[in-house]
Amino acid sequence: MIAHACVAVVSCVLGGAASQPSTLSREQLLAGVEKARGRIKDLDVTFTYNVSGKPPRTIVARSRMRLVLKGEMCYMEHAYRFGGPDGDEKRLHHRRAAYRGGFSTIVFPDDKTALIQPDQTRDADPSTSGFFQVSQWTDPEGNVGSYKDSLLAAMRDPKGRVRPKLDTINGHACHVLEVPFHQGEVAVGATYWIDVQRGFSLLKTEYWRYPGRGVRKTCKVTKLASVAKGIWLPVAGTVKVKAPSYEGTMVMQVELDRAGKPKLKVNTGVPDSFFSAETVIPVGYRVYDKHKDKSYKMPKHVRKPA
Repeated sequence: MIAHACVAVVSCVLGGAASQPSTLSREQLLAGVEKARGRIKDLDVTFTYNVSGKPPRTIVARSRMRLVLKGEMCYMEHAYRFGGPDGDEKRLHHRRAAYRGGFSTIVFPDDKTALIQPDQTRDADPSTSGFFQVSQWTDPEGNVGSYKDSLLAAMRDPKGRVRPKLDTINGHACHVLEVPFHQGEVAVGATYWIDVQRGFSLLKTEYWRYPGRGVRKTCKVTKLASVAKGIWLPVAGTVKVKAPSYEGTMVMQVELDRAGKPKLKVNTGVPDSFFSAETVIPVGYRVYDKHKDKSYKMPKHVRKPA
């Protein structure tokens, strides 16, 4: 998910760019984004993702997540509550999940059970998380998520066109890329505002549809932070949705540590073993292994999660 998938981070912005022509071509923008994002080898971020108003019970209203990424591997710690017409539910759900080597591990702390199964399941897919929604970090070649949620997938589409003039978002000049695509018989598309001067960072995304070209979803990065030399990442953003079943705004905010710094680290050398089932599943949990078609308790000699 990083390296080649996360390389698709819509807002994983790295390195500044030298002075640029008034506008770059789609191919030049794509090359810049790929090079910038390729510098991130691993990422560790903790953030909240909260929904305004009273969303339906099918939508997570309050969410806190730790997300760790390395290449195609991912690890997530998630605490969340669903919404409802009478306010948020009282129960706080907990879940941990990881993906490595073609297998997903899902841990349910509330009942001390775990599940191992082939492929990357939706439970072990971070594309719907707040950080991914704001940054559009979906793997362009993955089997989970959709085309329109990946900046790199959109930029690789030859139908994409760069507007002849720059636009300004939050005081920063941006290249604007429009990409039309279809969803069944409905003509839809997306527009991306890319900040070349701050490492080809995506600051805004709009999804629209015909007729009327009405905007159905808007993702904005409201604050970027320099987390390492030449590396910029989003630490705050919003996702505004306008759909028949729900209309509201989700707010993503990276948490701060005691020193007031964002809980956001890159290139710390996370080991591959961090994402393995042996590390993620606590000792004594009941494990249901669908790949091996058996059930067992996690043995005591296996170390606990880091």
